[in-house]
Amino acid sequence: MMPDAPFFTIVVATFNRGRHIVPTIEAALGQTFTDFELLVVGDGVTDDTLDHVPQGDRRLRVIELATLSSGSQAKPNNAGIAAARGRYVAYLGHDDIWMPDHLAALAQVFEKAGCDVAVSGCAYHGPPGTDLLIITGLFRNSSAARRHFFPPSSFAHQLSLASQIGGWRTPQTTRAPVDADFLLRSVDAGARFISTGRVTVHSLPPGTGIFRISTSHLPNNAKCSRQSGAALSIVEPARITSSARRRPARSCALPMKIMTQSSRATCFV
Repeated sequence: MMPDAPFFTIVVATFNRGRHIVPTIEAALGQTFTDFELLVVGDGVTDDTLDHVPQGDRRLRVIELATLSSGSQAKPNNAGIAAARGRYVAYLGHDDIWMPDHLAALAQVFEKAGCDVAVSGCAYHGPPGTDLLIITGLFRNSSAARRHFFPPSSFAHQLSLASQIGGWRTPQTTRAPVDADFLLRSVDAGARFISTGRVTVHSLPPGTGIFRISTSHLPNNAKCSRQSGAALSIVEPARITSSARRRPARSCALPMKIMTQSSRATCFV
C-alpha cells in the first residue's frame, strides 16, 4: 500500500445514466469523512454520462472500459478494485444516494471493530407514486450476512477481501445475483460483518431521475417526497417510532417498512 493511500476507495460503476449521475457523484464528494478516492467506472458507456462527471477534484478519477457493456456491475467493480489505492473499498450505485456521514459511519466501525465488512442501513424507495420505504442493513450478529441481503451501496470491505474470494463473479459464472454471490462468498471465507446501526443510504428505483436533492442538513434517517414526474427530493427528517428505535440492531432482511405519510415503522422478523 502506498504511504499516501486513502482510507477508502469508492467505486461507482455506471452505464448510460446521463445527467442523473450528478447527484450521486456530489453525494460521494460531499462526505464529511474526506480521506477517500473516487473511481467512476464507465462500463461501455454510449451516452454522455461521463461528460457529466464533475471535473477538478483531485480525489476523482474516471475509468472508461472500452468494451461493450458487460450488463452487470461485476466487471466495472473488478476494474475499480484493480485500480484501488485505498485500504477499504466502498461501492455507490449510480442511482443511489449517500447521506453526508455515510463514510464516517463505516470508518468508525472499521476502526473500532476491525471487521472485514462494514454495513450501513439502506432505505429502498418504492416505485414512483408510492410512499413505501424498506430498510435493510441493520443487524446485531455477523451471521445475518448469510441470511439477508445488503446492497453494495450500503457496505464496504477490506481491499484484501476481494482478492481472497476471487473478486466479483460475472452473471455467466454464478447462479445467484452477482452482489448476493459476492456477499455469500465473503461469509464462506470467514469475513466478519458489523452494522453501523443507522441508515445512511438511499436506493432509488431503476431509471429514477433525480433533479434536485438536498442532503447537507439531514440526520441519518430522512423522509423523502417525490416531486413531479420521476423526480425525488429528500425534504425532511422521518419520525421513526420508539418501537423501531428500540430494535435497530435486529437481524432483518427487510427489517423496517416505513410508510412516510403515517411516519410509522415496523420490524419484520
